[in-house]
Amino acid sequence: MGYYRPRPSEVKNCKYCGIPFETNHKRAIYCGSSCRTLAYNARHGHETEKAGSAKGDLNFSLQSVGTVATGAGIAAVANHLLHDEPAHRQVMAELATIRQQQVALAAKVQQLTEGQKRTSTYIDAQMSTDPKLQAAFALTVARQNLQIAQERGDVAKIEEFTRQIQAYQVKTLLFGR
Repeated sequence: MGYYRPRPSEVKNCKYCGIPFETNHKRAIYCGSSCRTLAYNARHGHETEKAGSAKGDLNFSLQSVGTVATGAGIAAVANHLLHDEPAHRQVMAELATIRQQQVALAAKVQQLTEGQKRTSTYIDAQMSTDPKLQAAFALTVARQNLQIAQERGDVAKIEEFTRQIQAYQVKTLLFGR
């Protein structure tokens, strides 16, 4: 059984753009996938949407120059903010304020969640002991389901929920609601 021996890298010229590239593969003839795709399209007579997008092509569009300039500008602003002490202090103070607001909001959400849990527990306790409340709740749910079924045009569900509503209305009348 043999052992793995890495192939030494060699420098080749791209068959499409002519730029030298380094590879470990003996069958590689293109510097990258863009040149390989462009060469395929050229061989088969396909028109390319972005002519000149190969790695070795030095033609730049105004959009790519603008993108590079924007990135450089953002990097310069970030560098200025990181190294300019007053601006850095101001940004850090704003971040501290935002963090405090975030902590306050998290505490408020926690408080509301706990209140909702207490309310839900109370309603569950009442529902389990009061048949009038159970019937009224079931009637409300059946009416909501009927409305959804009517919006969807589901005739079978409309009939089912109509029967449920009639039954729950009778129950609420029996319980004096």
